[in-house]
Order: sequence, then C-alpha cells, then structure tokens
Amino acid sequence: MTDCVPCWIPGERKGSGVTELLRVTGLDVRLPTVGGAEVQLLHDVELEVAAGEAVALVGPSGAGKSLLARALCGLLPTGAVAGTVTWRGRSFAAADQAAWSMVRGAGITLVMQDPGAGLNPVRRVGDQIAETVCRHRGCSAGEAHDHVVALLAETQVPDAEACARAWPHELSGGQQQRALLAAALACEPGLLIADEPTTALDPTVQASILYLLDDLRARRDMALLLISHDRDLVSLLTGRTINLRDGRVVEGPTTAAVLPPVVGAGRQEDDDSVLTARDITVTWPGASRPALRGVDVNLDAGLVVGLAGESGCGKTTLARVLAGHMRPDSGRVELGGRDLHALRGAEFRRMRRQVQLLFQHAGAALDPRQRGAAALAEAGASGEKAAALLREMDLDPDVLDRLPHQLSGGQRQRLALARALAPGPRVLLADEPTNALDAEATARVRSLLLETVRRHRLAMVLISHDLPLLLRTADRILVMLDGVIIEDFAVDGRPPLHPYTRTLVSAATPQLVRARDQWRAVAAGMVPRHGEKGNACPFNAVCPIAKPGCTRALPGLESVSQNHRIRCPEVGRPVPPLFIDT
Repeated sequence: MTDCVPCWIPGERKGSGVTELLRVTGLDVRLPTVGGAEVQLLHDVELEVAAGEAVALVGPSGAGKSLLARALCGLLPTGAVAGTVTWRGRSFAAADQAAWSMVRGAGITLVMQDPGAGLNPVRRVGDQIAETVCRHRGCSAGEAHDHVVALLAETQVPDAEACARAWPHELSGGQQQRALLAAALACEPGLLIADEPTTALDPTVQASILYLLDDLRARRDMALLLISHDRDLVSLLTGRTINLRDGRVVEGPTTAAVLPPVVGAGRQEDDDSVLTARDITVTWPGASRPALRGVDVNLDAGLVVGLAGESGCGKTTLARVLAGHMRPDSGRVELGGRDLHALRGAEFRRMRRQVQLLFQHAGAALDPRQRGAAALAEAGASGEKAAALLREMDLDPDVLDRLPHQLSGGQRQRLALARALAPGPRVLLADEPTNALDAEATARVRSLLLETVRRHRLAMVLISHDLPLLLRTADRILVMLDGVIIEDFAVDGRPPLHPYTRTLVSAATPQLVRARDQWRAVAAGMVPRHGEKGNACPFNAVCPIAKPGCTRALPGLESVSQNHRIRCPEVGRPVPPLFIDT
C-alpha cells in the first residue's frame, strides 16, 4: 500500500484556505412516465462542495441519490433538469448541455454504483481505460498503455499489467471497482463522484476502497462526493453530510430501519431432502489451487441454509454448480435423487428450471431492454400469474411497464425474485441479495425471502459475507474459506466455534468501529494473507490457536456436538481474542 496514512480527520482538506468548487441551487428533475405525464423526482436541491473537500450524500434506496449524481454530470435528458450550477466561479443553467460537455470528465467524473455494469464485458480492461486516456490526453497507443498501467498501480490493483490484459469477468468486485477508479482518474478531475462504491463488497475490501479514495483525494487535492446509504461508513471519510429523502434535502438522519427478528430460524431438518451435493471440486484454468475443495451440501424443503464467507472464497462458484450453470471437475449434485450434471438436452433443461439462482446484481441480471412484463413472461408468468407475483413481492402493477433502470435497487431485486419464482422452482439460491441495499430495503427483501420459503416450501441457500445477518435468518449455516467448508452448524443459540467464524461474528459490532479497525490495518500494510498454498488449513497464517500441523494438512470436518461440525482439532481449547479494543 502507499505510505500515506489517513490522519483521521475525516474530509480535511490539505492546504490553506477553502475555495468553492461546485455550487448547485434550485435543482429540479422531472422525467416522463410511461403514460407520457411528467413526475418530479428531485425538488429544489441545493449543495456546495469546496476544492479538496470530502462530502457525503446519504439516503435510503429510491431517495434520488444516483439521479442527483447523474444530474451533476449533465447525464440526464435535455429538458429534464432545471436550476443553476456554478463550477469554479462560472455559472450556467443546469440544462445547458454545451456547458456540461466542458465540465464533464476533466472537471467532474462519476464512478457508477455497479462496477460489473460499468465495464464493457467484451473489451479488455486496459483498452477501456486507454480510450479515456487517449480522449483526454491525445497521446499515442504506447503512451496510453504505460499511463493505464500507472493508473492501475496507483489504485492498488495487484499486478497492474495483468489487470490491463484481463477481461472484466476475470476480476473480483474490488478489482473492478479499482479499474473504474483508474478510468475516472485518467480525466484528472477536480471532483470525483463515487456512487455507492463499497456496498457490494465485504468489510475488508470496503475498508481498502475507502482508504484508497481518501488517499487519492489527499494526494491529488481532489474533491470527493461520496454517495451511500451507510451513515456510519461515510463518516470515516467525510467531514460533512447531505441527507436526501424522497428527492429533497432534509435535516438529520434519513433512515433508522432495523432488521426485524426472525421466528423459526434454527428449525431442525425433517429429512425432506431436495438437493444434495457431494465432494464438489472446481479448479479454474490456470489457477494454482482449487476454487472449491470437496464441498458437501444438503438442502431440505422449507429450510434456509446460510453460506457465509468473504469475497472470493468460492460462494458464487458453488451456487453456479448447484444451479447447473457449470460442471464441477469432480463430485455429484443430486436433485430429487437424480444426478443433475449427468442429464442432457431437454431433460437437463427441465430439471434445471427447478433450481433458480437469484443473482447478486439484479440490475445486471435483468435485460435492460425488457420491461417487467416481458421479463416475467419469458420466465413463464404472464397475465394473472404475473400480477400475483407482483402482489407477493409487494410491487406496484406499474412495474410491469418499467425498464430496470427506472426501478430502485430494492425494486429491481424484488422483480428479479418474482422472475426466479415464475418457473415454480424447488430450490432458490440467493447470492448476496441484500448487500447493495440500505437497511430498510434489506429488511424488506429478507422478509420476502423468508415468507417465500414458507409459502412455497422451498429449499433455499442464502449467500452472504454478513454472518450476523445469516444468524438472524438461516436454519443452518455453512462457513466457507478459500473454497473449503470449515464449519457447519445449526442456528440454535449456541455460538460458532471456529476461530475464523468468530471473526465473522465480530462483524456484529458497530460498522464504524469495524471499518476503522480494518482501515488502519490496511493503511499500515498489516492485513495478512490467509493460509499457505497447498493442502493446509486456509486460516493457519492468522489463527490464534494454530499449531505446526495446521500448515501441513487440512483437518477433517468432524462433529463436535449434534448438528455441529468443524475443521479444527484445537477447538476444545480456550481461544484468545483476535483483536484487543483499545
């Protein structure tokens, strides 16, 4: 990491004096509806940002945060915006597209919320950044390549040369976010608008992205407008907060939603098995070790199995294997007693419809050109069936006439859930369905998932890096690290035992403290790698009770009590705390 470590004065501008960079007054946004009438979405918004300052824009899903970000870059349709913008002392009408073309890019740059959707999937990452470099610098292809590599290195991408040659799908979520930042920095902007840059990332990667943003702001004397629904997280980085609700700037906090308690979590299995997976192993081409190593899964009707682990541990790979989207190198997946991957043709397609995957990014999973009615009809629900699914998902009927970009994040996720339920599946695999949503939308989607499991008697896998969320939701939890299940336990009130699982449980502490500790560790270069390569316990390098044998062999998954298995022979001994809160 860079030697520049935050001094923990959020949003402080280095240097003397404060110069106004951007001022917006009386900003209104009106967009047409399907019927042709106009609806006002932003009302008399006023804000200002000083040069080098870090400001937070906070509000729940659907408040208008992303719409405001696009308005501040002149990216909305002509005639949709009214108001006055002052940039570096020069005032112009918010609807003046010619003025925006002079400001956008070298003046104001926007990093979109979903890094996967922000990168072109059919172009290499380096080529996409080089296009921006050439447009704003007018340099040769060779010079552009060198500058691209330098930008990727500045954003702390491991092996910047390899990243420049990679396709977007070959990068992790954190690497994709860094690549988008590199493209934005190629413009050398005075103001960087970061729209929810950390919401789909686990806490460790969140911390590194936040640190990187503050480091770049300080070194480049660049202003930052950080958009988020997480007030605690943005307070680490910014000195001033603008609250937005229902398209209006308001005073005080914008959301106080909490997750309601769950009745019935931790129910015992009733041997109504729907899907089983045995000894699943997957190795990606060119990888030095497997993405999945001998994973076993049992799914029963009416029960929720939580799959916990940090980004890159193999959760999504396992979900794709269970859904029949990819074949494992070895192992067997049985659905209703039949080997799913041994089937072919129409029979395989028919069986695969019984296992539906609810993808992590609903915006990317939905066809941007399909309205809600077409998306549901394609999955087998039209007419009254589609209307019934919308009622079940607590969505208004007009969602059928809307495109995905016209819906909030929570609405898109609920539409994607309705689409997954349209074929009448027996198994639902929900891959991080709430981690890009605010607390209010998270509680709503989570309640819908549980009600869906109960009503349709589905077997469900709920994938998340948020173990406290799973402890409130699931009946049984599998904890995965580096492609290995290290703990498997029923949610019955007893605490998990593996040292790694204990670190995930510590995420129940306030996120402000948790992210600050992670940020300090990242800034100081103290975040260690996990286990050594090879057939070893993947947590051995940082485990407080590791023994020499932990580096030589992977322990077996042994029962320590009823409905509780763990890969740790030292679990019966006292476990010292991993961190000391000073």
